Amino acid sequence: MRSIEIKNFNDLNQVLDKYLKSNIWIFRGQANLDWELIPKAFRLPYSKYNDEKLLNSWKNRAVEYLSNGLKNDWEWLFLAQHHGVPTRLLDWTINPLIACFFASISNQDNDGAIYAVHYCERIKINSSKPFDLKGISIVIPNSITKRITNQGGVFTIHPNNSPQIIESTFETIEQIIIPLHIKKDILFKLNQYNISYSSIFPDLDGLGKHLCWHIENMDYWDSKYNL
Repeated sequence: MRSIEIKNFNDLNQVLDKYLKSNIWIFRGQANLDWELIPKAFRLPYSKYNDEKLLNSWKNRAVEYLSNGLKNDWEWLFLAQHHGVPTRLLDWTINPLIACFFASISNQDNDGAIYAVHYCERIKINSSKPFDLKGISIVIPNSITKRITNQGGVFTIHPNNSPQIIESTFETIEQIIIPLHIKKDILFKLNQYNISYSSIFPDLDGLGKHLCWHIENMDYWDSKYNL
């Protein structure tokens, strides 16, 4: 896997420029460089349980909160992932700046990373079943929530409780390292591009998180940028 470490936001723009010339890249941001590219359902303690049974259990309770029915297991998986249920989906995005946000927003004591995957094809959700797939595949979801739309959401789906290695699945995967000491500056610049909690999570919770984040970082920005 090719890896490059950026020094500032200008560096980031230069690195990302090549990806913007093509629409066959997807991106994932992780706030800790040491984290593996594994779905939540296959991490401890959740990996001790059958994720399909967990989804069915959640579905049985979730229906009482829904005004409209969902069409199939794909849409249930997308919604469950949206609400933090352990699933075999891993979040990606078509927007590298959104991946950068997730690589920078937390774990301020650790370097973060953006992963870029070059892909040739994706599966068709109308002709496949999520729990029958044998290998890692890319899925472009229906826009069942505004959050998925705003985040440019894409997923990889991983086979049953034996997560294959992303690096051996896709021909090209690249890593952009975000050093811990520039995370706050990166977030300041992203906010100027309207990449923030309030745009990525377009609801009252996202707006509240954005307000708190802004207040918590104001002293730092005042001292550095003379706001």
